[in-house]
Amino acid sequence: MKRSLPPPSNMDALQEGLNTLRSKQAEFAVLSLNQKIKLLKEVRASLLTARPLFETSVINFKETKQTQAEWAAFIPPITRYIDAFIATVQPVANAQAAGKNLDTTMFYQPSVPEKVGDQFKMRVMPFGISDALGFNGVTADVYVQPGKALTQGKELLEHLANVEGGVALVLGAGNTPSIGFLDVLHFLFVENKVTFYKHNPVASWNAPWYDLAFGPLVKKGYVICAEGGAAEGQYLVDRCDCVHMTGSARVHDIIVWGRQDKTDPKAKPQLTKPMTSELGCVTPEIICPGVYSDTELDYLAATMVGAATMNCGFLCLSAKVMVTSKSWPQRDKFLNLVRKYFAAEALQKAYYPGAKDRLDGFADKYKDKVEYFGTENEDKEKLYFPWQFIPNLDSNDADSEYALVNEPWSGMLSEVTVDETDADFFPAATKLANERMWGTLSCSVWVCDSAERQYKKEFDQLVADLRYGSIGINTWSILSYGNSILPWGAFPGHTLEDIGSGMGFVHNAVLIDNIQKAVIRAPLNMLLGIRFPWVASCNNKDNIWDGISNREISPNNPFTLAGFFYQFMKS
Repeated sequence: MKRSLPPPSNMDALQEGLNTLRSKQAEFAVLSLNQKIKLLKEVRASLLTARPLFETSVINFKETKQTQAEWAAFIPPITRYIDAFIATVQPVANAQAAGKNLDTTMFYQPSVPEKVGDQFKMRVMPFGISDALGFNGVTADVYVQPGKALTQGKELLEHLANVEGGVALVLGAGNTPSIGFLDVLHFLFVENKVTFYKHNPVASWNAPWYDLAFGPLVKKGYVICAEGGAAEGQYLVDRCDCVHMTGSARVHDIIVWGRQDKTDPKAKPQLTKPMTSELGCVTPEIICPGVYSDTELDYLAATMVGAATMNCGFLCLSAKVMVTSKSWPQRDKFLNLVRKYFAAEALQKAYYPGAKDRLDGFADKYKDKVEYFGTENEDKEKLYFPWQFIPNLDSNDADSEYALVNEPWSGMLSEVTVDETDADFFPAATKLANERMWGTLSCSVWVCDSAERQYKKEFDQLVADLRYGSIGINTWSILSYGNSILPWGAFPGHTLEDIGSGMGFVHNAVLIDNIQKAVIRAPLNMLLGIRFPWVASCNNKDNIWDGISNREISPNNPFTLAGFFYQFMKS
C-alpha cells in the first residue's frame, strides 16, 4: 500500500487529502458501533503486516539493532487499547443494535467504583484474567476530579449524536510512533471524526509503514497521513475542525498565539477551534528515604539509568530529576550504583535535533558537577554523545532551578536533594515537585516496604497531593503510558496562557469521564526477581521485549503467555 500523500506534501496534495476526509466524515460518523468495532479488529490485524518495513526503517534511522524494543514500544500499547476499548464498548454496541436508548451505565466496568474521601476511583488493571496472570502484582486506578461523579463514555455518546462528523488534525510526535497512532484512534472512535495525521519531520521514517499499519482506515478514506513541516502544519490547522499535538510548549504557543506575546492582556488566541496537547515534563523520580535491601537499591539505580537513557532520553516521561533526602544514609551507595549503570550503558544515536545544544546548556550551567559516561565511544559527527549525570544539586540553592524547569530532552539525569528526612520528606518532596518543577504529565515515587509502613499516612498524602496526570509507584511511568487502558495526559488545570504539559487526556480505553489522574503500582520486589526490560541491569532484554509483544498480540494464547513468563524468568 502506498503512502496517502507522497513527500514533500505540497498544498494541493494536502487539500486533496482534506477533500477526501470531508467527503467521508458523515459516512464514518453514522457507522454503528458494531461497524466501528469491526474496523478496529481489522486495524489490529493489519498492524502485523507493517513489521518488516518498520524494522528496516528504524534500523536505518536510529542505527539500532534492538528492533524488538522498538516494536514493543509500538505494538503493545495499541493492541491493549483496541482490546480494552472493544470490551468496554461492546455492551453499548449490542444495545444500539437492539434499538435501545444508549446511556453511560451500559459501558463495561472492570471493577466497582470506590469512593475515597470526596473522590471516586476505579481499578482498571488488572483488566481480565490475562492481565492478572501476565502482570502479577501490578495494579492501576483512575481517579476522577474531586466532587465529580464517576461515569463512562459520556464524551463518546455526545460525539455519536453528531451525525455530520468532522475532521480532526493530529500533529504527530517526533520520538515514538505509538503516540500518534493512539491519538488517531482516539479521535476516530471516541470523538467520531475522520482524521488527518501529519508526521513530525523528525519522524518521517514512520511514513513508509504507517499506512500499512492503519490498513482499512486508509483504504476507506477515514485516515490520511502526510509529511511536511511548519507550513504544511499551519495549512492543516487552518482547515480542520480540531487539533491535537504532541511536542513542545513552544510550538503549541506558536500555533495558538502566533507572534503575539501571550502575557500581554490584549493578546487573543489566533486559534479559536478546540485544541488538546501533550507537551512533555521535567519528570520527577521521588525516592523516599528508608532502608532498602541491596537488591532493591540495585534495582532502583538500574531503573533510573534505564528510564533516563531509553530512546536516548527522547521520551516525554524519561527520568529527568531524582528527588532524594540529603541525609538518607544509603544515598552515596545508591548514587554509586547509578554511576555503575551509566558506565555500562552503551551510547545511542542522539537523533533528535538540538540534543547537543541542550546537553551543552546543562554542562555550561553546572560545569564541574557534571559527570560524563561513555566518553571513549563519543562520535560527535554521528551524534553519539556521552551520558550526563548531575548529582548533588541542593534544592535550597538557586542554581538547582535550571534543572527543575528545563527539560533536557537528551541522555542525562540530575539529582536534587531536600533537607527533610523521615516523615518530613514526603510533604517537602511534594512541594518541590508540584511548585518548582516544570510540567505535570507523569512522575514516579519509590518507597521500600518498611518506610511505607512507618509513614503510611504521609506516603498516602503524597500520592494524593501530587499534581501529575500519571503517577507510578515503584515503577517507571512508562508502564502507565504502555497500559493504554489508563488515561494519558497532563494533570487538569492548564490553560492556553499557561499550557505546561498540555490539556486533555487520550488513551483511556475504559472511557472514564472527569479524569484527574491515574496511579499505577508495581511491587518493588517483583515475583521471582524478574526485571522489566527497560531496567539497565535486565538480562535477555531483546527476548523479553519480543515476549511482551507476542503476549499482547495474542493475550489469551497460553503458549505466548508461557513464553512471556519464560523470557522474564531469564531477566
